[in-house]
Amino acid sequence: MDERLEKHLLQKGDIIIISKGESNRACLFQNEVSPAVASSIFFVIRLHHQDVLPEYLQWYLNTSFMQATLSGFSRGTQIRSLSKKALVKVEVRIPSIHRQKQILKVQQLWEKERALTFELMELKEALYQGFLFDLTKSNTNA
Repeated sequence: MDERLEKHLLQKGDIIIISKGESNRACLFQNEVSPAVASSIFFVIRLHHQDVLPEYLQWYLNTSFMQATLSGFSRGTQIRSLSKKALVKVEVRIPSIHRQKQILKVQQLWEKERALTFELMELKEALYQGFLFDLTKSNTNA
């Protein structure tokens, strides 16, 4: 593979942003499938500084505030499209590495809480449906 093609290979820690459609979600490339290249509907952000964690940047870009900002930069009527020129203008707040790690830990705990809450709701649904169904078996007219 020559240098022209090699520079397009994704590397662990690259952030991939969807440039077309309703959502401009950011994904973190973990190098689970390699070699890989992002198609033309994605922007690739490769960090060259140690003061930003890729996981933090992914989280930041996926916040509702940033998604609304990116949506505001998108153009088009049928298929919305985010330009590289607009993406470059986006300001990213970069706290210390310690604070970035704290933010990611809180986000991880929040996601775990949401998953447990959803699981609890499903279990309660099954419990109540079973209880109510059992009441239909009763021959009493109470």
